[in-house]
Amino acid sequence: MRKQLSRRDLLKISGGAVAATWLTPASAGETSVDIILKDDLRHTDFSWPVSRLSYPVDLRRGVREESLRLIDRTTGAGIPFQLTDVQREEGLVRRALLNLLADLPSGARKEFRLTTGNDDSAPNPRESANTVRVVRSAQSITLDNGLVRVQIPQGGGKGGANASPITRLGNGQRWLGRGELAVSTGPERLTVQEMAAGPVFAEYRLTYDFSERKRYQATVRLTSGMEFVELDEAMEGFGKEENAAWRIVWDGLGVTHRYCPNRAPEPVAGTGGDPTSERHPELPGDQQPTADGCLPLKIAPYHNWMSWWRLPTAAFWDEKGNTRVGVFITDTARWNDGEYALWGSSDTLSVHFHYSSEQLSWRLPLVRGTRSLGLAVYPHDRDSARVQTGKQTPLYIDDLRRWHGWIPLQKVKDWVLDFPANPEAHPRFFEQSPGNAKEIERRVQHSGMIASIAKGTERGSGPSPVGSREFFSSWTPDWDRLGASLSAEQARRLQAGYAFLAYLHRDEALMPMRTMLAGHPNFLADVKGVVGLFAFLFPQHPEARPMADHFEKFVELNLRYHTRPDVLAWDAQGGRWTENLACYTWAALKPTLQTSYLLHHYFDGHNRLLQPGILEFARWLLNSVSAPQQSHNGQATLPPQGAHAREAHLPYHLRVLGQELMRFDPLLAEHLLWLTPAENEGFESKGNNDPYRKMLAGWQDNRGTNPRLTSSKWTGYGFVLRAAVGTPGEMSVHLQQIDDGPNYRWGRAGKGGGGVLYYYAAGKSFSHNGPEDVGDAPRGVERCTSFGVKKSGGYRCIGPYRSRSRRPDRAAS
Repeated sequence: MRKQLSRRDLLKISGGAVAATWLTPASAGETSVDIILKDDLRHTDFSWPVSRLSYPVDLRRGVREESLRLIDRTTGAGIPFQLTDVQREEGLVRRALLNLLADLPSGARKEFRLTTGNDDSAPNPRESANTVRVVRSAQSITLDNGLVRVQIPQGGGKGGANASPITRLGNGQRWLGRGELAVSTGPERLTVQEMAAGPVFAEYRLTYDFSERKRYQATVRLTSGMEFVELDEAMEGFGKEENAAWRIVWDGLGVTHRYCPNRAPEPVAGTGGDPTSERHPELPGDQQPTADGCLPLKIAPYHNWMSWWRLPTAAFWDEKGNTRVGVFITDTARWNDGEYALWGSSDTLSVHFHYSSEQLSWRLPLVRGTRSLGLAVYPHDRDSARVQTGKQTPLYIDDLRRWHGWIPLQKVKDWVLDFPANPEAHPRFFEQSPGNAKEIERRVQHSGMIASIAKGTERGSGPSPVGSREFFSSWTPDWDRLGASLSAEQARRLQAGYAFLAYLHRDEALMPMRTMLAGHPNFLADVKGVVGLFAFLFPQHPEARPMADHFEKFVELNLRYHTRPDVLAWDAQGGRWTENLACYTWAALKPTLQTSYLLHHYFDGHNRLLQPGILEFARWLLNSVSAPQQSHNGQATLPPQGAHAREAHLPYHLRVLGQELMRFDPLLAEHLLWLTPAENEGFESKGNNDPYRKMLAGWQDNRGTNPRLTSSKWTGYGFVLRAAVGTPGEMSVHLQQIDDGPNYRWGRAGKGGGGVLYYYAAGKSFSHNGPEDVGDAPRGVERCTSFGVKKSGGYRCIGPYRSRSRRPDRAAS
């Protein structure tokens, strides 16, 4: 979505990716600005509901606020608006934030005019059907838009400071829940400040000052026509050990059922371990509350695909009633506990749910950080047609999260989807691709990557790491090779689809990087690679360089947190990757290399691979290989370590890594080239149909330099012992000893694959395991070469789950 703005005389709107056109006044004494909001995506499934939008306004000469009108140019009717963050000079408004309500149906175009004209036909409505009304009493302030009511305390001294930020919450007819502040020592002062109150929304900021420099600040916002209250929180000085929190107790609502995405609605007390129910394989079958009533689901910004219990939405209801309550994350980027968790969100800020004595409550912990939520109250009718017993289906709470949290119009309106096409610039790199011109449009417009967003749930449909691989395998090569053959209209429409997906892949809601580093590392490479590929394809886009920079930041963070460090006390080298060597190390390296290569050579000449950790990672890859194998034409191979293992050749991607390091560490680069012949196949690619093989161009005849490998020791990986290097009897012994993490798919032998041995000598392998024997299959030492002895009844080993690497105090039997 792109807002196209025109300026008349003194009035200017700015912000985001905005194109502003300056025009002369329509008539003497009149100042106006036109706002054009249009759907450039034009996908039939996307229709944004009424949303609160804001635009920064710069009024250089200043205007009287009461003279402003906002007109719908299609109907000529005046519509409610509201100015906030107003800066005045001599009583005139100089700068402000213009707030209005608007929807955007599929393919629609909306035009508004903010004017200072004196025309009586330009009314200035101050209320709508669901305008927020503010009612004050001696102890409280109530915000009511006819659909949702929320009550907050008035504040004051210590006696009035013990109320929770939301004292009561309900719908237009009755109160459904009450708030409770659960802290060991109450606040010394509560200050309540009105931030905004008008026809569009009302907002109040509550600041609780505790002793010992603790502060809790809650901003409560209710918008006209919305079925949820926004809650934005900031906490300082609280430690997790204090167990401080505030709760919402739903004492006016009976609850029989619960819901979170990726699961069918189920009884609030759980299914009792029904074996036919869908459940996370790593959790017990019993899905009932714990002894203290805590439900298994919680609100958290991110957890790996697929998550069954840690998700951004949840809802509850009484099967016999007509009211539902729910909660959803409104701004993923605002969830920050300062811990910078790896893989999945820390539990620190998570909202927990309790059900005890037939009463539901929500617990919101008070601990250092920031949090952003929508608290929803809506009729059962919103979901009645969707719920089918035992079947998964997105509910209305997911709609609220999608349109007001994940891809809200307030955010998407600043995404530049309509930008100049430059088909003559293609092809830039690709000489072959799997598709044709007709398939480009079909793949983009009808892909589940886009289509399922409008009707699905996060991490259950829509963009996903596996789905993102289409960008690498077909979308990017197809567009580069065939884009010039498209008509101008096709190019414009498809560019919009590409841009929309690039913004989605950069956004924190999909796989966050700013407040935590989402995993798996190879999944993050898939997702963030899309952002870099977009910059390569469309360097004319105004966000191309920021997107390339975003990709580079991903490379830096992945290398920083997923390569093991040197440990001098152990004389161990760093560089071992989090993910297993046989498969997922390459699943992360392949998209990273491909994207970085295209940006380096076809975007701006900057090598984004050159980050701290890349040399250590490359040295570990170099030193982890086996002695040469006759079965692989005398080449070194990869030990079959972890999930999806096979004793495989070295993929040509290792050679490309050497090429990209040639000006950074020439000798290491030469070693990688020597180790990896140019004719090798790629990781998960066969034959000459791989469009990325062109990365090898110009380097095929460079045979590199023999590294003459020696024995080595690696942090979190173990020993690689070598002898008779360079002779027919060359030997390598790999003593795999995986540390405690983070790890991914290194095998279940010892809950991490510790203690596995691999032995190669004289061109042969004297050890073996199948693809999942020390991978995803629930094996022990039976299927791998390890430290076990065969005794009556099976194999015996040291430690739990047949692992030498865990409990040395347990002797072999």
